Amino acid sequence: MTHIPEADKQYFADARSFQYMGKLTYLINPDHNVSVSITGTPTSTGGTGKLAIDPRSGGLPGARVARPGAFGLTETLSSTTAVNMKYAGAFADKKILLDVNAGYFHQLASTLPSDGSTPGDITGDGLAGLSRATYVFERSITDFEDVPGAGTLCDPIPYPSEDEDGNPITAEALPCAVNNYSVGGPAC
Repeated sequence: MTHIPEADKQYFADARSFQYMGKLTYLINPDHNVSVSITGTPTSTGGTGKLAIDPRSGGLPGARVARPGAFGLTETLSSTTAVNMKYAGAFADKKILLDVNAGYFHQLASTLPSDGSTPGDITGDGLAGLSRATYVFERSITDFEDVPGAGTLCDPIPYPSEDEDGNPITAEALPCAVNNYSVGGPAC
């Protein structure tokens, strides 16, 4: 890897999570009671100018191969909410016991542009309307970006090699090579 002077940039990564739970029990009489409980975990990561932390691993994002201006433009929101209700009753001198449980669960997970634009909004000035392309073959970073200080550090370096038939050829090594480089809309 070739270090290019003045090309380093630092980013801030952020994630916020909150957990809540509560339970309320109402004793109708000594033989009957009703309880309601609720739990939830709203979470957000990323946002304007911040990298998102991977919610599955809790780790920082891996190496970034996209335009630096494309980072910190998405926000990942997720939450779960569970509501449970339980009835417990005793009948016939506590010879018959009845428990009834009911519950509701809701989960939300989305990765959206941090500017609030919505998917499908291609007519406005929002980030959701920007297309994205990924170049999968190896190329020099200078094919995509004007890198300060790159100068001749990123020029291809010729070296002797052979083709498929064993004939001598001159191949080139790319000291500032990137692959799977993305340009365009916001990077996740």
